[in-house]
Amino acid sequence: GPRGFGGPGGGRGGRMTFSLYHTWVFSDRVVLRDGQPEIDLLNGGTIGASSGGTPRHKLELQTGYSQSGLGMRLTGSWQSGTTVDGVDGYAATKLRFDDFAKFDLRLFADLGQQPKLVDKIPFLRGARVTFSVSNLLDSRQKVRDGNGDTPYAYSPYYLDPVGRAFQLTFRKLFFTAPPGGQRPSGGFRP
Repeated sequence: GPRGFGGPGGGRGGRMTFSLYHTWVFSDRVVLRDGQPEIDLLNGGTIGASSGGTPRHKLELQTGYSQSGLGMRLTGSWQSGTTVDGVDGYAATKLRFDDFAKFDLRLFADLGQQPKLVDKIPFLRGARVTFSVSNLLDSRQKVRDGNGDTPYAYSPYYLDPVGRAFQLTFRKLFFTAPPGGQRPSGGFRP
């Protein structure tokens, strides 16, 4: 019968992956030392200088498709907003961390799985080219105090100075088996 997306009479189908995870935090409390008050990280408490406490909800997405050595992968994450209680009577000390989503994209080509290309350029056997975009939408966490202002220490460009980043990589494996898995007789065997 048909396999994958090839359909009847079609070529070999590709492989698609998809996963979605949801984390729902019901309680996150910590006591730093006996006799000290409990810190509720879900409801305004924090133990880090730049942390906004614990998000109640987190989503993680992973999806991808590949066929004949060509493929793509998209990953993403989202977290619900958090708050940090400030000093009563001083609005500037209360912080609100907005919801935050971030996506990464990776495109790749396993050049060694392209028989016509490898026949023309044998060096490409075992080679892979990858193009990646981190933080695809150039998202940055937004933080505001009780007055609606962003404190300097929580400036989006201070928290994430890089933002969106592009990367192109070339990887070459030596001593790989030719297509079909047959090794030439004699010579080096890893």
